Amino acid sequence: MRILVETRKSTFNLMSDAYSLSYNVKDPVYVRLTVGEWSQKLCIWSGCDGIQSKDVLTRIVKTPQLEEIEGGHRLSFEGTSLLHKKMTFVFECYEDRLEYYYRFNAGAPIDKLHYFQAWGVPKIFAPKEKGGKPAPKTGSNGAVEIQEISSSKSFAWLFNPEPNALDRQWVSAQELAKVSVNYDNNFNGGNAFFTPGLLAFAVADQAKSRWMSLGIAARPGEYNFNDYEFIAGRFLGLFLTYYGKTKPVGVFETPHLVMHFGSTERSVLQSYVDYLFKNRMVKKPAGKAPSWWREPIFCGWGEQAYQADFHKKLGEKDMKLEWNPFQYSNQGFYESMVNILEKQKVPFGTIIIDDKWMKERGLPAVDEGKWQDIRGFIDRMHKKGKKVLLWWGLFTGEGVPAELCVTRGGQKICEDPTNPEFVKLLRESIRRMISDKAGCYNADGFKIDFTAAVPAHNEAQRAGVVWGIELLKTYLREIYSSAKKVKKDAFIIAHAANPYFMDVCDAIRLNDIDKNYQDSVILKMEFRAEMAALACPGLLIDMDNWPCPSRKAWLEYMQMQPLMGVPSLYYASHIDTTREQILPQDWAMIAKLWKEYGKK
Repeated sequence: MRILVETRKSTFNLMSDAYSLSYNVKDPVYVRLTVGEWSQKLCIWSGCDGIQSKDVLTRIVKTPQLEEIEGGHRLSFEGTSLLHKKMTFVFECYEDRLEYYYRFNAGAPIDKLHYFQAWGVPKIFAPKEKGGKPAPKTGSNGAVEIQEISSSKSFAWLFNPEPNALDRQWVSAQELAKVSVNYDNNFNGGNAFFTPGLLAFAVADQAKSRWMSLGIAARPGEYNFNDYEFIAGRFLGLFLTYYGKTKPVGVFETPHLVMHFGSTERSVLQSYVDYLFKNRMVKKPAGKAPSWWREPIFCGWGEQAYQADFHKKLGEKDMKLEWNPFQYSNQGFYESMVNILEKQKVPFGTIIIDDKWMKERGLPAVDEGKWQDIRGFIDRMHKKGKKVLLWWGLFTGEGVPAELCVTRGGQKICEDPTNPEFVKLLRESIRRMISDKAGCYNADGFKIDFTAAVPAHNEAQRAGVVWGIELLKTYLREIYSSAKKVKKDAFIIAHAANPYFMDVCDAIRLNDIDKNYQDSVILKMEFRAEMAALACPGLLIDMDNWPCPSRKAWLEYMQMQPLMGVPSLYYASHIDTTREQILPQDWAMIAKLWKEYGKK
């Protein structure tokens, strides 16, 4: 059915099979959303703050405008704020979903953009007194008081699809939740695994029988925010963090907050992802993946960590060099690991040379003290039918002149992918790493890392306009397109498990298993693989392999990997966390598993 509309003098009701939305002029703060027997008030008004400037509503029009639009109906409310003057707040009702957004002429750069939470002068919401207008409330010093406007949460549960170190995905709706392109060590032990993850939450009633998604839908090019947060406490509020780096010109329309309804958290998030594709807000990768991309991966990082005693199992170290795993990213060590795998008849197809094969990460060039002939090593791997990827950590600023960097107070933070001069050097660096021409390395792609280091400072300065998630997208787009121009089948692996990044990477890496060890990592990694597949349908999944809490847990995970993605091995002799040796029967099991995987 389509939307059924009922209007009377002071009430508006819009109904579909999935939900209903109602408004009464006598209660001008809220609309009421009803899903079955579950009901939630939604604050009509929202605030968009500037840096040290709170957005305060000073006037509202209590009677909304109702109009029919393609596929549904639009309910619009007008208001005025101190910061942005005229503002329009919109609910669009469709059969299967509800969308909320607002428009305004920005009076200041955007810092925090709120949804369902605002601040206003109390008199505009108060009923009129007999004989005239309501008097504004004032403080003891005569200043007009400001009232926070929000509604209590009626749902009990919250689901966050972005992984965190403590694996706290299903929590009370009273708790804070966050999806970010950055890393917050104080949020559930850290959340740098997917940067960013799916920009959506799901909430449910006490019985978890009715679920609703709260997903962000931004137009391409408008992801100029770092974080999407669900505020803690009993009042409902969500916001995007822009760090004052976006100053819209003309009328600014916020990213839409899209609500879908269903019986499970995964079903409503699937509806949200489908919506993004249907409305061409994200793109699926073009073309078929080369067969070699699916072959098992060996990455040397876990063995580097074992040799360096990264986890300090042998006691505290007196010298930094003693536990520095970077020293083992050298040609001799990698040749020895390849020899071990070949001796054990492990049929890997791709090898990743991990951190730190280069002198400096900003514009990678080989450290010839560690790799006397990296081109020779890669060519020999090619003759054996193997491909070679190079690890690359972004946003370090290493080796990049300050004038080509994002800066803060005159000090460089990291390389600036919006700086045209940096981009020129970046393209040349990519050509040197990927090309088969003389003087180049002839590598086959990149394992992209450190993407959680995207700048997140109000005072930061860059050459261009884009910021936040959009800054990362700009950087990865340049890497991706430049690599493909040099080598069409270049393989780009990242851990941005969000559909907006499907056109700038070829596989999603599940990232480090993390330091919060458990007897088994199966549930943790299954969850990540499921969320990556949901967010990026059709994209390959690099299962990762480090750090494993024990040999037992490692073997269990190795057996599960081929069922969910591209198998990945990070060790060649021992498990670094426990220093347990990998036994002959372990190698035999892996060789058998991978041979069977290769037949599929």
